[in-house]
Amino acid sequence: MTTTDDVVAASTLQTATFQAHVDVIAGAAQAATDAGNAKTAAEADAASIDGIHTTVAGQAGNITDTINDINAAIVPKIQYRNQLIGGGRFMDNAADEDSPYLTNAFSTNGLGGYNGATIVDGGKYAYNNSTYGGSAAEVDQTVIDLLTTMGRAGQRYGTSFRIAELTAGDGTYVLVDGLPQAVVSNGIDMSMYNDLSYACWVRLISGTAIVEDLAGLWIDGVSQPSNKALDVAENWVHAAGIYNRPLGYYTDYYPKIHASEGSVIQLAMPVLVAAAVQLPIHIQPLV
Repeated sequence: MTTTDDVVAASTLQTATFQAHVDVIAGAAQAATDAGNAKTAAEADAASIDGIHTTVAGQAGNITDTINDINAAIVPKIQYRNQLIGGGRFMDNAADEDSPYLTNAFSTNGLGGYNGATIVDGGKYAYNNSTYGGSAAEVDQTVIDLLTTMGRAGQRYGTSFRIAELTAGDGTYVLVDGLPQAVVSNGIDMSMYNDLSYACWVRLISGTAIVEDLAGLWIDGVSQPSNKALDVAENWVHAAGIYNRPLGYYTDYYPKIHASEGSVIQLAMPVLVAAAVQLPIHIQPLV
């Protein structure tokens, strides 16, 4: 016979069993919730990490671009020394040739005429010149024209230099575009190098002349498809080029100019380096 105590005991057992099931279900539900939360957190962490990776990669790309921009801007300016005597200033070579204050007389500094071409002093720029408020010598008009073309802000102070003025001779040897070679730099022993690059300012005063494209030519920073015909109306232009000497021969051009007899050409601040690079537009002599 079932007693009241038996009923109570059975009911208590069922309640305990039910509660145990409830606890198991609740535990499983909590575990599922915890797992879901962990997954969500993991996904968020993963997304955050991906975002960090993207940001770092972007920053690395920006840094690389910045470094490339800096290299493009400064490497041609500082990595290579101007190989020309006196830094291309067309002044007598002296012990203080690096000084910005030179007052030395005109010198071709190794720039040689060809086919009877002659070279003379074409004007001087003086440090602290009186033309722009200083106490030194006045600046010649040829130099004023050059400073105006370059758009140089500092005109009173700067490294002194002279301009070389070339008059083409009557020779006919080495014709290019129907014009004989007029000027060549032949006074510097560069026989250890194969690739050479130059930059200079050049102006046609009268006559007809071209700058020959040897292995790359840029005028005012713009690549040229072939030889550049100079125009009196253009005034001063910046010429930069590359050429190769596979046999190590030391004749060096900065630039190689062909002109009709009697044509007058001016050159200023030439730079010659031992590398195949596009030299940037410069507004001071590179001494």
